[in-house]
This record gives sequence, structure tokens and C-alpha cells, in this order.
Amino acid sequence: MDSSRYFIYINWDGFGYYYYKLANEYPYKGTPYINSLARNGVLFTDAYTGIPSITCPMQTAIVTGAYSNVTKNVYKYFDRGKNEVVLCKRSNEGQTIGEVLAEENICFASIQQFTLEGRGADRNNTRHLYIQPEGDYSKRFEEAKAILKGNNMECKPKVLFIYMDDLDTIGHNRLYGRGKFKAFSEKRRIENVISHLIEMDAGLGEFIEFLNELGIYERTNILLTTDHGMVSFTGKGQTYRIIEILEDMGFEKILSLDVGELPPEDWDVIMVGTSIQLQLYFREPMEDRKLDCIKREIEKVNVVEKCMTKRELEERGTANFFADILISPFPPHHFSTKRNRHYTLKANHDSLNDKAQHIFAVLSGPDFKRNVVYSDRVYNIDFIPTICYAMDIPLPKNATGRILTNILANIR
Repeated sequence: MDSSRYFIYINWDGFGYYYYKLANEYPYKGTPYINSLARNGVLFTDAYTGIPSITCPMQTAIVTGAYSNVTKNVYKYFDRGKNEVVLCKRSNEGQTIGEVLAEENICFASIQQFTLEGRGADRNNTRHLYIQPEGDYSKRFEEAKAILKGNNMECKPKVLFIYMDDLDTIGHNRLYGRGKFKAFSEKRRIENVISHLIEMDAGLGEFIEFLNELGIYERTNILLTTDHGMVSFTGKGQTYRIIEILEDMGFEKILSLDVGELPPEDWDVIMVGTSIQLQLYFREPMEDRKLDCIKREIEKVNVVEKCMTKRELEERGTANFFADILISPFPPHHFSTKRNRHYTLKANHDSLNDKAQHIFAVLSGPDFKRNVVYSDRVYNIDFIPTICYAMDIPLPKNATGRILTNILANIR
């Protein structure tokens, strides 16, 4: 790694690309500092996340440069060997960028980027430091400034990871979060998120000015991206529609299970849900042709937006144990497995809808081309491998993300 270079990775959890587009349209004030980063680098207009688009699996994927076919983290799934629904928590069978930096003895700090705690960074390691200050984005930017000044560490870090969950917290539309009360219309939910996004943009501007004052901004590569977007849902769950289709196809014993729950000895289909989408597991092994047939029947249900079979999920990098079939509805429908639950307006991101899948991403700095709008499809696992290649840092072992050589300022 060039000793004159710095790298800062900022993750704004829940930053759907549509939030960025709306924030820069009337009547909002825009995001001038994000736009400044884009002018100084590459704005990705077709960046996507993986499956399932849930925080732990996707945050893990980004720092590993690979999806769950490497990390084995799919949030939760029915484990056929254990015969129960298992929660993955922070598990990761891949190597993280934090572990790479520690092996290379490169000084770095992680500010609440939790996927690096114990995976390269630790709370008591003053050379590879992890801290968890909680608070909102402003608190974490302040911690970043203190660390870059040399506080709390034996060295001034060359690499910094900053995780901020404001947009996700507000986007979920709970009763109260980050100064915003629950909205009862999608218009108001969006207004809550975008007003806070504009505040965060101003905080980003102050942070960039701080980097300028330190004299390192022009030598710093900055990645600002996210794990997933957000899509709203409301009303009664539509899972009964899927059960009807499965029963019509001859499946009799269809069960809904959650974490830690065990099925009876006799079952045909197990359903596992999070909030919006639905995972199906069949007791009998299914060939691709049979799963394709079931998929076609499910797609006839008018609330189903997208249905993917195990083969299609694997093609997207998802672990082969995740689900036989994954079903995602058109908004604002949902496949909650909680019986007779009727929701007022909520939002989540376990969805194949574009609002959950299409994410914001910008990569800016001296090692990248300037003022580029990159419209080809990329995935969030591509960014860390690209940064590593550009900055001459070893890639995480087993990373599967692409190296985007056509955005580099100097192709080696």
C-alpha cells in the first residue's frame, strides 16, 4: 500500500438509490457534498445488493468481497441437518478486509462497522481498533475526526471504516427513531428519510472539510455505499395465497417456523419469513425442473412480483442451503408468517423489489477516474476488491467480487 494514500469506507445502512434520486429533485435541497464526491470520482447508477438483502449478510458480504456462497451468512434459514431454523448472526467463513489489513500490519480503525469486530479489529487493539460509540451519524463523524487526529491509537490510521444506521432506523418507520415519529403514509415516510439524508450530507461535507484541513483529502479514496435499500409494506399478510397454491399442487403439511423452532416428524413444506419475502423448503429433494414448475404456479398469484429457485439464487451468489424457492411480493404486500397480523405502514428490505435491491454507491479519490457516471451493473461485493487492487492491498481470500479496472485512474 502506498504510504501516502488513505482509504475511508463509509456505510450508510439502508441507503436505497431512489432516496438519492428523490433528494436531488424538487422540492428537496439536494445532496451537494455527495454530488461533490461523485464529481471527484465515480457515481454508480446501477449498483445492486445481494440476496437476502438483510443487514448482517450484506454488511458481511461487502467487507469480504463475496456473498453467502463464501460467507455462509444468509441471516436465517432452515437447517436440514439440525432440523431447525437457525439464525446466522455475524457468522462469516470468509476473510474480511480488516483481517487483511491486520496481516499486512496496516494501521486502521473501525467505527461501529461491526462485521470487523473480532475480524481484524478489536476494542483493545490500539493499532487495529474497533469502537462502538452508538449515537447518530454526527457522533460517529466526530469519533472519526478524533481518530484521524491520532486519539485513542498508537498510530494514525491509513484506513478507516465508519458505519451509520440513521437511514435504516428511520426507513423502517417504527414509532420513533433518530428524531422522527412514525409516518402513516409512504409520502411522509420518504420525507422523514430524505430530510435526514440531507442532514447527513451536510455532516459529510463537514467531514470532507476536516480531511482538507488535515491535508489528506486529495490523497484519500472514499467509498460511500450501503448494504440494501428499503421498501414499505402494510396490511394483512398474503402467505395464505402461497399455501393455497401449494395445497392445490398436492402438498398437505405446510408449516411456518421461526428461529429455534423444530418441525414435527411429518411435514411437506416449511416456510421461513423475515418481514416481506418468504423462503420455502421442501422435504423431498426437488430437481430443477420440478422447482421451475412450482415457481410458474406461484407466479400466477397476482401479488407475487418475483420468485427465484435454488438454481437462480445460487447464480446470484447465494449459499445453496438458503432456500428451495424464494418469493417476493409487489409492494405494499408482504408474506408475513405471523397469522392474522395486520400492519400499519412499515418498511423493510428483505425483498427482491428494486427499492430494496438497487443501492447507492460512489467511489471517489486519487486512484479513480473523475466525474464518471457508471451505468453498467455492479454489485456491492465489487467495491472492496476494486479498492484493494487500486491501492496494492491483498484481496480478501476467496473474494468473488469483480475488480472494476475500467474506473481506475491508472490501469496497472
